[in-house]
Amino acid sequence: MGALFIVSCKEKTTEEKVEDAVESVGNDIENTTEEAGDAIENAADKTGEALEKAADKTEAAVEKAADKTEEALQKGKEKLKNATE
Repeated sequence: MGALFIVSCKEKTTEEKVEDAVESVGNDIENTTEEAGDAIENAADKTGEALEKAADKTEAAVEKAADKTEEALQKGKEKLKNATE
């Protein structure tokens, strides 16, 4: 004689459905937060790189302006010297 197994196909209770929904929302929030953190970190890296490039360009421009100013002063000194001779 064989054994008879009865399997109950019970639907989830409202409480179980709510628990599943809350867990799903929690997972979505966690994933979104991680993605936002990654995006912020990436933006900060890019901003830092842009600031470094801007600082380098500014430094080069200041050096170039200083060189031109020095050249202009030398020319001015020569002109004054020639004018007073």
